[in-house]
Amino acid sequence: MKKKIWLYIGILFALIWIFPIIWLIIVPFKHRGFSASSIDKLFSGGFTLNNFYRLITQSQFLLWFINSVIISFIQTILSTGFASFIAYVFSQMKFKWKNFLYVILFISFMVPGEALLIPLFKIVAIDMNLSIILPNITNIFSFVIMKSFYDSIPKAYKESAQIDGANNFTIWYKVYLPMSFGITMTMGVLNFIGSWNSYTCPLLIINSPEKYTLPIALPQFQTAYTAIDLALPMAGNLLATLPCIIFF
Repeated sequence: MKKKIWLYIGILFALIWIFPIIWLIIVPFKHRGFSASSIDKLFSGGFTLNNFYRLITQSQFLLWFINSVIISFIQTILSTGFASFIAYVFSQMKFKWKNFLYVILFISFMVPGEALLIPLFKIVAIDMNLSIILPNITNIFSFVIMKSFYDSIPKAYKESAQIDGANNFTIWYKVYLPMSFGITMTMGVLNFIGSWNSYTCPLLIINSPEKYTLPIALPQFQTAYTAIDLALPMAGNLLATLPCIIFF
C-alpha cells in the first residue's frame, strides 16, 4: 500500500514538472492571438503551423538561429578539445609548478562569472561572434572532470605508446581521447547547452541585431508580442529548444 502511495505521489510530481514542456509544445500550434488564460483553452480549439511561417517571415529568427548554431558548435568543439588536452597534460606529464598551477586553475573555477564581466568587456568588447567564442574556450569544469578521469587510466598505456615512438600529442589523440569518449561526449553536451543558453556574455558584447544569438533576441521579440499574441514567441521558444534536445 505504501509503495502505491509513493507511486501516485511520484506520478503527480512528474505531471507537474512535465506540464510546462507540454505547454511549450502545444501553444506554438494555436491560432493567432491565443492566450493561455486557462488550461481548458490550452487543449481546445484548432491547431495551425502558421505561427512558424510568421516567425520566419516576420523576424530575423533564422539569422539568430544560425548565429547560435555556429557559435555553440565552434565553442563546444574548441572548449571540449582544449580541456581534454590540458587535462592530459596535467594528469600524465611532469613539469615545474604543475601542482601550483592546478590549484590556481581550480580556484579560478570558484570565481563568479559576474566578477569577470568588466575585464571581459574591456578586453573583448568587439561587436563580433568571435568575441563570444574566445573567452569561453577555457572550461575549468570540463578540465577538472577530465583530469580526474585521466588520473584513473593506468600509465601502462602511455608507456606502451612511448615504446612505439609516440609523442605526447599522439598519445593523447590516439590513446587517451578514444578511451575517454564517454566523458568527452558528456562534457561536450554540457558545454553545448551552456553555450547555447549563454545570455550575459553575448548581451555584453553584441550590439548589432543581425549578430544576436537566440537567448538575446527571443526575450526582446517575445516582449513585443506577448501582450497580443502568445503563440508567435512561443513558436520561437520551441524551435530554440530543439538543438539542445537533439544534441543531448
